[in-house]
Amino acid sequence: MLAGLTSNVSLNAARTIATTTDRNISSLITLQVALGLAGLIASLLLGWALVAATRRQTAHFRSLVTSSTDSVLVFGAGGCRYVSKSVKLMVGGNEADVLRGGFERFVHPDDRVLVNAATEHAEPHELLFRIVDKFGELRHLEAHVTDLRGDRHVRGVAERP
Repeated sequence: MLAGLTSNVSLNAARTIATTTDRNISSLITLQVALGLAGLIASLLLGWALVAATRRQTAHFRSLVTSSTDSVLVFGAGGCRYVSKSVKLMVGGNEADVLRGGFERFVHPDDRVLVNAATEHAEPHELLFRIVDKFGELRHLEAHVTDLRGDRHVRGVAERP
């Protein structure tokens, strides 16, 4: 009889432990799923905030450039990445004519090495060069070369006709 009672108590104890363990594992799984969903939602919100901040900064940059009377070009890997309206009007081309490697064809051949060095290395910080305008005439431009970002992959040139 003592053996039967001991066996019954052991069986009850094993069932209690197994039930508690199952509950704990279910709680852990639920917690991991909840944390995963919270992480996903946080990532989506951060991504949305980053996109919104980038759009605001881009709009701010464009509004500054658009309201400026200076000619502005932004260079990066592969050539010109942004050109202001005043540059397009000066050279008589559309944006596609000037973007990427197209701006170089407007630069006087003797000045291309200097302009390419400035757009790739941000030096010299000030330069004088000539471009051919929409009338086929040479225009002398004074450019101020500025790094727009710390990673040195984007260069900016602001010119004064």
